[in-house]
Amino acid sequence: MSVDALAIEGEGGVADPAAQRKRMRRLFHDMRGPLNVVIGMTELLVNDEVDPSSPQHREFLNDVLAAGRRLLALVNDVSTSVEADPEGGLPK
Repeated sequence: MSVDALAIEGEGGVADPAAQRKRMRRLFHDMRGPLNVVIGMTELLVNDEVDPSSPQHREFLNDVLAAGRRLLALVNDVSTSVEADPEGGLPK
């Protein structure tokens, strides 16, 4: 889900601080999943718990790559959202 899809505005087009906090909590939740994949799969690979010649090794690497790309997309969405918001886009 993109940050723009999470935007919730109050009356007059001004973002409600409570809605902004809710949006940020959702964003942080969405980022934790891919981060856990990157950390968990990398730990398994670094600790030699998966044979480098096995198909599972390549699958784990693909999982790390996909999670990294998902994180980059989320960060890019946040960056675009903050740049487009004259108030800075982040709740106080």
